[in-house]
Amino acid sequence: MTRPLSIPLARVLHATLVLLTLCSHSWAQSSLQVPIQFDFLDPGAKSLSLGSAFVGLADDATAAQANPAGLVQLTRPEISFEGRFHRLEQPFLSGGRLSGTPTGIGVDVLPGPVFVDLESTSFSPAFLSLVYPIKRVTIAAYRHEPMRLDQTFTADGTFQFRPPLQEDRDTAFDGSRSIHVTNYGASAGLRLTPGLSVGAGVSVYRFDLDFDFHRYGFQNSQLYAPPDPTAVLFRITQSGNSTGVAANVGVLAAAGPHINMGATFKRGPRLAFTSTSTLVGGTPQSVSAKFRVPDVLAVGTAIRPSDSILFTVQYNRVFDSQLRHDYIDVLVNLPGSRERADRFSIDDSNEFHLGAEYVFAGLKTTPAVRGGFWSDPDHSVRYDATPNYDFFDERISIALGSGRTLWHYTFGAGSSVSSHFEWSFGGDLSDRTRMLSFSIIGRF
Repeated sequence: MTRPLSIPLARVLHATLVLLTLCSHSWAQSSLQVPIQFDFLDPGAKSLSLGSAFVGLADDATAAQANPAGLVQLTRPEISFEGRFHRLEQPFLSGGRLSGTPTGIGVDVLPGPVFVDLESTSFSPAFLSLVYPIKRVTIAAYRHEPMRLDQTFTADGTFQFRPPLQEDRDTAFDGSRSIHVTNYGASAGLRLTPGLSVGAGVSVYRFDLDFDFHRYGFQNSQLYAPPDPTAVLFRITQSGNSTGVAANVGVLAAAGPHINMGATFKRGPRLAFTSTSTLVGGTPQSVSAKFRVPDVLAVGTAIRPSDSILFTVQYNRVFDSQLRHDYIDVLVNLPGSRERADRFSIDDSNEFHLGAEYVFAGLKTTPAVRGGFWSDPDHSVRYDATPNYDFFDERISIALGSGRTLWHYTFGAGSSVSSHFEWSFGGDLSDRTRMLSFSIIGRF
């Protein structure tokens, strides 16, 4: 994702979003530089291995979230399970010098900004579902765990220089955060005609957030000295234990004997949390806020020119700009920082996905190999510097400038061991992420 602070997620397509952790005084807003990358990939190893281009195919239980109209393709009751491993790396500004020449005094010896990777690794039972067809209707109930994140981070503080003789250093900081999101949902697909189906679903997201962030000074209060974690200057805590409701609708249509076209719209949940900031010797200031998971519009096509070959393509429009009004405004537009609030922005983004599959149709278990790729655009929050370009402008501009578009490459395989059992394996690799998934399906 590639981006900053996060909270829940409910985006059924993959994307990588960037948010931030903000506080109530502009000098402390450089904590914006500490990102949490999270993605909104659909569940399922098959979808993952096809570059997450699944809206036009939607032929397994994960259609309940990807495109509920596809559920009608499941003609037998089934149970499915997915386990998913996820490792991500997100750079954040940790130290070094943003302007001027290192003095060589104390720890001021590194030219240029220093970025450190914020790493997170998790393994979870990502998806569990039950599907049951009833004539022209197929219903599904599922549990989805899109995020399990536990992190710690630290930074030494960056040096800056303004002529003629003005030296400055950002305060050091450290923090820890835990974010767990679980989604419980139900969907149904209805076959209107042999070549046309529609579907809809609703889900409840359970969101748990625990975040603790400290800023502190330097040994003996010296500008060039190492950080002193005992000299705490500022603290932010964020906590959230809330639920939010999300919904999705979809359509799947046959455009010919070998082509299916699908479309979905997914409305993300709105989840509440509380942020409390405290200056040393001051009174804690709390603000309640909501995080609105961006809505997503997706259209896709699945083309099967033969029993052995499948191509899938998909386009996602992710409404990241919704974060600007429902989340960023609340946290940036606070006393002491209102003059800068309008300088933060985030744009909607476009994703493109492509996948392919080859099935060894002549073999009894019909093994298949899959691959694909997709573009993960830069969703970073941006900052428009003030005309005088002060210390804060330089710090935030560089800290938020590490986002970039990533290309994800996917791979996988699957096989039907019998008419009652199927397995799939999938992987997704980029410069900053590693994801592996294994799914099994039991039919009865």
